[in-house]
Amino acid sequence: GEPLDIEYRALSKDGQWRWMRSRAAARRGADGKIIRWYGALEDIDDYKRSKEELIESAARLQGVFDAVPVGIVIAEAPSGKVVMCNPKAEAILGPGMTETQDVAGHDAWVMYDPNGRRVMGKDYPLVRAIVCGETTSAEEYQFERRDGTRVWLSLTASPICSADGGVIGGVVAIRDVDAERRGSRGTSS
Repeated sequence: GEPLDIEYRALSKDGQWRWMRSRAAARRGADGKIIRWYGALEDIDDYKRSKEELIESAARLQGVFDAVPVGIVIAEAPSGKVVMCNPKAEAILGPGMTETQDVAGHDAWVMYDPNGRRVMGKDYPLVRAIVCGETTSAEEYQFERRDGTRVWLSLTASPICSADGGVIGGVVAIRDVDAERRGSRGTSS
């Protein structure tokens, strides 16, 4: 008399295997004895295949995310909390920098514009993507790591939008241009 909810594959008349889901529950009388069973049978093959395709697609994207030669940081909107970053971003920015919890936390990312002026967190490309829905082209900044070392970075950001066009997050691509910048303009700190 226990409820039943199982998924299984069944062979159809055309020789194709399809995923099915069966559910059943007993109806009991006043004395507690089963007087009737109710059940449903669903063809869930399309759902199972779509779910499998989604998992495989996510795995492929994770592989690309981890392998690209640029840092990638993704933050949610409107909070600004960093939710994902790839190993290259960690290597470029240094330990702990991608643990930002909100938009205000981006002020801990010490950056300077090419004229040497400190850039406020609200003006960072990733924050502009989240807060304003702005897409930025490559912008160069001198980033100061927690250990005090500075490196020139090129940042390109874009909002992540929902199907209805609302901003649900932002992504920034980070390219280390320190060697190029120092080589073409001499050493700067």
